[in-house]
Amino acid sequence: MAANSLVPEYVVNDLFADLKIFERIEKGCLRPCVIESQTRPAKMCQGVSYIVRAETLEGEFAARIHYVWCEDLQQLFTYPSSIRVGDVNIFREGHQSPPPGPSR
Repeated sequence: MAANSLVPEYVVNDLFADLKIFERIEKGCLRPCVIESQTRPAKMCQGVSYIVRAETLEGEFAARIHYVWCEDLQQLFTYPSSIRVGDVNIFREGHQSPPPGPSR
């Protein structure tokens, strides 16, 4: 069983970038699976909110992404929500900006 860890949003975003999660989905190395039971009207705009589970080709959990399609803005927002690194599931805790200071 995997351990769980809560971290600020910017840490999860950095892990997604460093591990190239979106690129791996686009290249077909990870398979996106919409979790239909969690699809609902968006709260932030006129649109739809849905969760995608990114899986390895073997069907193992790799990452989870919250998408919001705003029909009124014609824009897709993406919010990395969790990622698995080794035996640890790392979850985003809310929405936070990185602390001020030098670039990470």
